[in-house]
Amino acid sequence: MRDAHSAYYLNALADREAALKGPREVQARDDIEYDLENVRAAWFWAITRGQWEPLDRAMEALWRYAQAQHRRADGRAAFQAVVDALEGRADLSPAESVRLGSALYRLASFTDDLGQSQTLTERGLDLLRAHGTPDQLAWPVMALAVTLVQRGELDRAQQMYDESLALAEAHGDQWTLAWVHRTWVC
Repeated sequence: MRDAHSAYYLNALADREAALKGPREVQARDDIEYDLENVRAAWFWAITRGQWEPLDRAMEALWRYAQAQHRRADGRAAFQAVVDALEGRADLSPAESVRLGSALYRLASFTDDLGQSQTLTERGLDLLRAHGTPDQLAWPVMALAVTLVQRGELDRAQQMYDESLALAEAHGDQWTLAWVHRTWVC
């Protein structure tokens, strides 16, 4: 019963990802807010049970929701739980490495310490570069650029923005392109 509950709410969350990037964003956030207790329970149950596929599909939507709604504690707890479940294992498969990399860079966005945020994002990017696909890199590269600007490392930040822009253009990632142009004068 709890497996079915978890799958239902994680799939519903994943189904809202596109809406979170478009004109139905407010409605999608309201829907997630309404279901938040169930989403939390589903998320942590999936981690406990090792049900990674629905969680993988829901990761982007939960991250975007938590960012947009300023739910830093929820975002931090959710992505820290993924990191805790995977980090330190020597036998990670490529898919698990991508999952960990994705969780690390998302966790970084809920971290107040810029040095820690940079470290988490760089660790996540290393895993994504080694085991992921190029279309998974544009957003975390841009996130690193933002952190580097905040830390005053402008030359390296410019390199990261340029890389993020090139990756987003190559993969038709309009969402990331818009954010790169919004946050950096190219």
